[in-house]
Amino acid sequence: MLAGILAVVIGSILFRTRTAEPSAGNLPTPQLGSEALFLIAVTLAAGVIRFVALDHFPPGGFFDEVQDHLVAEGILHGDRPVFIADYTQMPALFFYLLAGAIKVMGRGLTTVRGVSALFGTLTIPVFYLIARRVFVWPVTMATTILLAASRWHITFSRVGFVTIVGPFFELLALWCLWKGMESRKILFYVLLGIVTAVGLQCYYSFNLFPAVLAVAVVSFASRNGWRRFGTELLPIIGRLALAILVTVVLMLPIIRFALKNPQVFFQRSSTVAIWNPAHHLPWPGILWQNIETHLLMFQFRGDANPRHNIPEVPILNPIEGVLLAVGLGTTLARARKWPQAVWLGWFVVMLLPAILTIEAPQAHRAVGAIPAVYFLIGEGLQILFVLAAGDLPKGLRKAVAVVALFAVSFAASARDLSLYFRVQVRDPMAWDAFEAEHHAIGQFIKPFGNRYDVWVNPLYFDYPIEKFYLGADFPYRRFRLFEHLPISPTLVRPERQGLLYVLEPFQAGLFPLFHSLYPHAALTVHRDPFGREMFIDIQVPREDLEHLVAADYEKTGFWGAYYQNGNWAGEPAIERREPAIWFHTHWHEDILAHPFTGDWASYVEISQPGEYAFELVTSGPTTVSFDRHRVFTTTTVDNPAPQLFSVYASAGRHLLVVSYHEVSSRAMIALSWRPPQKKTEVIPLDVLHPLTAKEYDDLRPTLSRPATAD
Repeated sequence: MLAGILAVVIGSILFRTRTAEPSAGNLPTPQLGSEALFLIAVTLAAGVIRFVALDHFPPGGFFDEVQDHLVAEGILHGDRPVFIADYTQMPALFFYLLAGAIKVMGRGLTTVRGVSALFGTLTIPVFYLIARRVFVWPVTMATTILLAASRWHITFSRVGFVTIVGPFFELLALWCLWKGMESRKILFYVLLGIVTAVGLQCYYSFNLFPAVLAVAVVSFASRNGWRRFGTELLPIIGRLALAILVTVVLMLPIIRFALKNPQVFFQRSSTVAIWNPAHHLPWPGILWQNIETHLLMFQFRGDANPRHNIPEVPILNPIEGVLLAVGLGTTLARARKWPQAVWLGWFVVMLLPAILTIEAPQAHRAVGAIPAVYFLIGEGLQILFVLAAGDLPKGLRKAVAVVALFAVSFAASARDLSLYFRVQVRDPMAWDAFEAEHHAIGQFIKPFGNRYDVWVNPLYFDYPIEKFYLGADFPYRRFRLFEHLPISPTLVRPERQGLLYVLEPFQAGLFPLFHSLYPHAALTVHRDPFGREMFIDIQVPREDLEHLVAADYEKTGFWGAYYQNGNWAGEPAIERREPAIWFHTHWHEDILAHPFTGDWASYVEISQPGEYAFELVTSGPTTVSFDRHRVFTTTTVDNPAPQLFSVYASAGRHLLVVSYHEVSSRAMIALSWRPPQKKTEVIPLDVLHPLTAKEYDDLRPTLSRPATAD
């Protein structure tokens, strides 16, 4: 932090030691053909960087990307929204463009990401056109190269997030305004109105960019001194009114929607705002804290979200970080000058969407500041280049300065590209953050449609990513332990080849129960590229469905009773037979919405007397009783470690009761045992005999419950 402040101070001092402004006039202008070739080359290079391997770098595809695709498909099927509510909560204009891309390029996440890559690529030439008006040509080219290879910009150019269109429309709007103010031609103001209207209907952060345009107007009008300010400003204001009129006319549908549905329209921004009372953040302390964390994210500690960054790594490389600090210093020394005032205003204003929201620092919501950051980097390069080259009286000194400039830009670019393609998108955290396992599940299940009766864990059922692969009418059902183990013969369709269960990895512990019912059942564990378990599948062949081995399954397992409160009060909301205590209660219907309490009670038939070891994984306060004696209790919440206890059991029938209070985020409980001289596994069905409803009701007053219950 101190180093950054020092660099800012140095930048300011360096500029003040110059007797004149650095200008393009100090260097001969390259031929137009040479510049055109460079611009084509750098744009093509930027495109390759942004388009290559979009199908697997980054892996999978986040919920938002899939949801955007589903919204666009709805438009292709006849929907005509002005605003997308529900999960998306954004104006609909961008999704019409996305729908067109899907129509032309075909269905798939590569198309969604391709639209982002296209906007990211087109940002480069527009940036160059503006930078060329400010910087000497070597600095313009070097800065454009840095932006083309910027890890920050590449990250959001390669995912299907709407935010990446922001920098493109910001640059295009400023270019139109600049050309309009210089030439006083109406056409550029009309184009400004169109570009602004489109930008305002893409992502919320662009809503603040008109403030940057206002800074540009004031700065431009005062560039020849304040005495001529009014004379310069008046013709701009008249034409600017036309641009505003064009913007308003094009935005009438979304304005009308916002006026009629203000809560829906502003829901997204208000939900993440730091002043939202739901976040319980100290005000105004959180504001100063967010300002600090976002200023530090460039050089000290970056965004911790693996979708946005290598967690906590600065979003700029060290070379860019130094150049930004120097550029800030030189720009602050000319804070009232044109166009340096614009860079400063842009930097401050477009950081606000990140500063004023939760989860700081936020590289995603700060994407609108990317052009300003690289213009400031250009200012840093400009002052250093001019100092290094002097007045350039000798060709050798000029050549050395130019070569050094490009060497620095290529070195910084190479580092960013290496970090992105070799580290950021290959990290296990990126696999998790982009929900790649859900994509693997959808791809795995799809070929089984209409061949097997498919039952999936509630975590994977009806989730947008799986739906993206399977479609709305895919024949599969939600797996519920009490209802589908074993499957009722009435639910098995005769034309199917068998059953397919797709479950969470922890549910592999239930396989002994499946095997006891279906002797030819097969378990497969699916792993990600890092060797971690993603999901399991259990396939049951048709032959095992003809005649079940056991007879009456209603007389096996536990009696479960569940209460929609934290103290087992009143009558149970649900009572049912459960094959095992093996739950992940992330779905509100399996078992109840949190918090809840529950009891599982069964008579255990012991054939071999001896020491029985139990293993309990529980994420909430739990008590276990054996023959009405408490043998284990815990008050810990969200502990992932298995907890062990043992009991001595004689031959015969024993009462086993487990009482559980669900107040956790992990929402998991699983009970297994290890009989004498045997391995640890889920308690078999044939030794469990659930209590009747009356037996449980008589037992309730005597049960031992966790100490933390209310």
